Amino acid sequence: MTKNKLIIADINKRGERIMDKVHKLDGHSHEPSKMSLKETEVFLKDAGMKVKSYKDTCQIVIVAKKGDVR
Repeated sequence: MTKNKLIIADINKRGERIMDKVHKLDGHSHEPSKMSLKETEVFLKDAGMKVKSYKDTCQIVIVAKKGDVR
């Protein structure tokens, strides 16, 4: 586990569609994660971390902090 702060960035549904097109051009595919970002947020909160999510056009960023970390 992280010492104080953890940052996770992943693509959202729109980002997935774009990446699928890119991978198909290369003849590949990308397996989706078995754990959703919402499940990840719940897991981190249950572990006692303060969690904030930031949503952008094609991605979601989760910042999880322990205690009073700034």
